[in-house]
Amino acid sequence: MNVTGLFKDSFTYPLRDSNKLLFLGAVFIVGGLLTILPVFISGVLGINIALNQQFLLAIITFIVMGIILFLTSAIISGYGISVIRKTLFNPDKVPSFDLVKNLVSGLKLAILSVVYYLIPVAISLLLSYFVNFSIGFIVWILLSTIATLLLIVATSRLAETNSLKEALKIDEVFKDISKIGIANYIVWIIIYLSIGIIISFITFIIMFIPIIGVIIGFLAIMPFITMFSARAIGLLYNESKLILNH
Repeated sequence: MNVTGLFKDSFTYPLRDSNKLLFLGAVFIVGGLLTILPVFISGVLGINIALNQQFLLAIITFIVMGIILFLTSAIISGYGISVIRKTLFNPDKVPSFDLVKNLVSGLKLAILSVVYYLIPVAISLLLSYFVNFSIGFIVWILLSTIATLLLIVATSRLAETNSLKEALKIDEVFKDISKIGIANYIVWIIIYLSIGIIISFITFIIMFIPIIGVIIGFLAIMPFITMFSARAIGLLYNESKLILNH
C-alpha cells in the first residue's frame, strides 16, 4: 500500500468538484443556523410567560435543537458514505448529493456506531461500578480504540453493500483488516490521526477570526475534512479488494 499516494489523492479529491464541496459547506451552515434558530425563537416566546412555562419551553428547545443537529449530522455522514462507495466503484468521480439517500445512509451509520460502541461502554460501566472507576476508564479507552478500528472498516462495508447486516459481520471485518495488513492499517491510522490533529489546529485558529473565520470553517474546511476522511477510508478499504482480486 502506497500510503503517501493514498493521502495525496485524498487531499486533492475534495477539490475535484468545488461546487459539491461548497454545497456540502452550505449544508453545514444551514444545519448550524437551523440548530441555533430554536434558541432565538425560545428567547422571544419566553419573555412574557411564567417561569414553569419557560422551563418547559427550554426543554422543547433543547429537544428540537438535538433533532436538527442529529438529522444534519446524518445527512453529512451519509454523504461521506456515498464518497466511500464512489471511491470503491467509480473512483474518479465525486458523488452527487441526494439528501434523502444521504439521510438514510447516515441513520444506518448511526445505528452501526451505536452497536460497535455498545460493548465497550457496557463493560466499562460495569467495571467502574463493581471494581474501580480508573480500571473501567482504562478498559473503555482500550475497547473503544478497538471498536473504532473495526468501525472504520465496517463503515466501508456498509458503503459497499448498503447493508447493516454485512457491516455487522465482525468476522468479515477482521478478514478485511487482515487483507489490508495490520502493519499497513496501523501506519494509516497514525498518519490519518496526525493529519487530523494538524487540520483541527488550523481550523481552531481560523475559527477565531470574527465572522469570516466561522464562514470559512463551515463553508470550506469542515466539508473538506468530511470528503478527505471519507476518501481516505475508501482508498484504505479498497486495498483489501485489490489484494483479493490479485
